[in-house]
Amino acid sequence: MLMIPILLFGLNCLYVGIGASLNEYICRDAARAAASGPPSMLLVGTNRNVSSGAPKERVLSVIKKVYYSGLPMKVREDVILSETVRDLPPKADGGAIDGEVTVTTTIDIYPPVQVQGLYSRVVLKSKHRAAITYVLRADT
Repeated sequence: MLMIPILLFGLNCLYVGIGASLNEYICRDAARAAASGPPSMLLVGTNRNVSSGAPKERVLSVIKKVYYSGLPMKVREDVILSETVRDLPPKADGGAIDGEVTVTTTIDIYPPVQVQGLYSRVVLKSKHRAAITYVLRADT
């Protein structure tokens, strides 16, 4: 009788581990996707939150690929995306943009064995930072 609760708890821990790993991979891939294209604004400045535009769409496209996985866990669409552009190359020369993108994702994990009154879901966050890899074309 003692082994059944231990096995069920182990099963729940396995699901939480899978969900944490999945959230890490999604957050990393979303940060890379956001950093692979042009920033939302070509302005040098401080860290700014991005609520819409191409970088946000690239992040959401990565997250939407996971919705149909059939797992009892879901990454929320309310992603926190911020970008920092430290330096822009001269328009005449073109070149790489110096900056970075930070993405924070949240996942809701619904373990298969739910204990009434203790928990029905586990919420985890992940944060990743990626360098902007976009290169501006030279004006000719």
